[in-house]
Amino acid sequence: MRHKRFAFIRKNAKVVIPALILIIIIFSVINHNQAQSLEGYSNLTTIDDLKKTINVNSVNNSLDYTIAQAPDLGRGERGLFAKKNYKKDDVIEVCPTLKMNSSSVDKNNVLHTYFFTPNNKTTNDSLLALGYCGLINHSDTKKNCSWIVSPDDNYITMYATKDIASGEEFFTNYGENYWAYNKTNKV
Repeated sequence: MRHKRFAFIRKNAKVVIPALILIIIIFSVINHNQAQSLEGYSNLTTIDDLKKTINVNSVNNSLDYTIAQAPDLGRGERGLFAKKNYKKDDVIEVCPTLKMNSSSVDKNNVLHTYFFTPNNKTTNDSLLALGYCGLINHSDTKKNCSWIVSPDDNYITMYATKDIASGEEFFTNYGENYWAYNKTNKV
């Protein structure tokens, strides 16, 4: 029975996974008290309509970090930046996760690069963090945060590995397995 419930998601992963991410963005906006009302959401007919309703600046105002262009990447890529001072071991964010069977994730879709490895390595699951920690960029030399996956794989906690000043970009190390698998250049 369990396998049948997720058959639709596996079969339609290219459409379902991006749709889930957009839903998460909407709920993030609502949960951070940035949505004035749900009026207007019922009139959305395309993804472009949805994108126009999301005001990243208003979301940024309610968080202890902000989304901005990452100057080190130079390709218009975004990163996550501190809006307050963090001390070593301070929690940056606790992200719930969405467990997906690894075989259902399209390896040609850029979304697969946002998955984390679960603690339970006996399963074929991958974890998608449903929060802003997916916007934290990699650096071998500027790493200032890391993550811990909860024992039940339901949460990923991002935390500071050293003091981080307001305005600094968060960086983590994706690990060698990420670069071996994802055939992209390190920055």
